[in-house]
Amino acid sequence: MLSHMKGGPSIKVLLDLALGNDETIAKKAAEVLKTQVFLYDADTARLAEAYKAGNAIAKDILESYAKAEFFTKLPEVPEEIKVVTYIAAEGDISTDLLSPGNQAHSRSDRELHGKSMISPEAQAEIEAMKAAHPDKQVMLIAEKGTMGVGSSRMSGVNNVALWTGKQASPYVPFVNIAPIVAGTNGISPIFLTTVDVTGGIGIDLQNWVKKTDADGNVVRDEKGDIVLEQAYSVETGTVLTINTKTKKLYNGDQELKDISKSFTPQKLEFIRAGGSYAIVFGKKIQTFAAQTLGIEAPQVFAPAKEVVKEGVGLTAVEKIFNKNAVGVAPGKTLYAGSDVRVKVNIVGSQDTTGLMTAQELEAMAATVISPIVDGAYQSGCHTASVWDKKLRRISQN
Repeated sequence: MLSHMKGGPSIKVLLDLALGNDETIAKKAAEVLKTQVFLYDADTARLAEAYKAGNAIAKDILESYAKAEFFTKLPEVPEEIKVVTYIAAEGDISTDLLSPGNQAHSRSDRELHGKSMISPEAQAEIEAMKAAHPDKQVMLIAEKGTMGVGSSRMSGVNNVALWTGKQASPYVPFVNIAPIVAGTNGISPIFLTTVDVTGGIGIDLQNWVKKTDADGNVVRDEKGDIVLEQAYSVETGTVLTINTKTKKLYNGDQELKDISKSFTPQKLEFIRAGGSYAIVFGKKIQTFAAQTLGIEAPQVFAPAKEVVKEGVGLTAVEKIFNKNAVGVAPGKTLYAGSDVRVKVNIVGSQDTTGLMTAQELEAMAATVISPIVDGAYQSGCHTASVWDKKLRRISQN
């Protein structure tokens, strides 16, 4: 049961057992610890101290962390994922459809807030679809539009996952992960990042294309609007197959679309680990363990993206980024577009809902702000942070 927390307060208990005098229990606790990722400074300090004192169990755990076995021993991402389509709306889908702003007061109550997604009729249709296709996952679609345009991203993804995703743990009700969403024009970038947080999949369907004439000119209707032609159908109830190896979408044996952008090496890691937080923490733990053991960490995770230019100056942001970059070869200077780990000492959270910020910390099993952080702030103008029964939306300076 402690292992389902993936870290946080449970780590102290597991370390007490692993570093205790009962060898049988210590070995069992160590095996659980090897699967955990949400370790904080006090936890890693205890492990390092025990290792330096000659504790064999601590050494065994650190060696496992250095190999990133908490990740490499996870099941592989399935090669084929069967989905059944559900068109949530035609045109761009706002996050307000998924998580209405007038219900913001209930966002931290996932069971209650989930009842506000789209409509009761849509929820019933999704449930019926799940019952009719128990071996498939419902894929929520924005037909002729973009999925997830708007600001209510995390609560929107929470709701989609609640109705169409997978239960994160049998011990925690109403917290689901790994939803599959799609849109004719793809997924809003910041919404897609939030989908990644839960280990979900976002797909750019491009199933409607601009109609062109014999000369290659775009055809318009009498109103001057561009005429679209359907490249393939994703009408509600269509059964499709996502192949994560070929990175293509199929209807039966018919290839519909290359969806490689949905399965970059980094995104596959998020899917396999059940979310991006586990990967971020996992890389940190692997680095810590390797440094403590005095060895070089083996390449387990997808390599970082490093953009290097010759004879080009640096912006202020690039200078800050380079000063705090982690794992970059000495003397190498990176530019915008790079994607590497960095040291963080200031955390800012702008325009967020207070109770949902607390839930995000819970998702990382966090009970304290890290001692390596010099400062943190949150500015709030969303309704759940307002102590007002009328839930008025206000702005704060």
